[in-house]
Amino acid sequence: MLAAKRQILIAAPTITETTRSTDFPALPPPSVPNVLVVAFDLRAALACSEKFPEQVIKNEQKSTGLFLNYLRYDALILACAIRYDAILVTLEAPMSGAGS
Repeated sequence: MLAAKRQILIAAPTITETTRSTDFPALPPPSVPNVLVVAFDLRAALACSEKFPEQVIKNEQKSTGLFLNYLRYDALILACAIRYDAILVTLEAPMSGAGS
């Protein structure tokens, strides 16, 4: 995507996840014109509460066994994708189709 000069949006909660890990070194987002860190703002918060209420997250936790906080961060990231009408690119199967 960088080589094709496509616009890349990175959700602000993703920055939190990628910079606080003790397993991997913190990497800042690429500092290039077509990479934009987008905020978890009011519209994203409303999308999150509509698409991912607590019961949806708890049901996902029961079915996957993943930690609730992990799933809550995923919901924040998905809400940013919804808010900015972006295509979410992920390798995480549990997130696939969650926003549909």
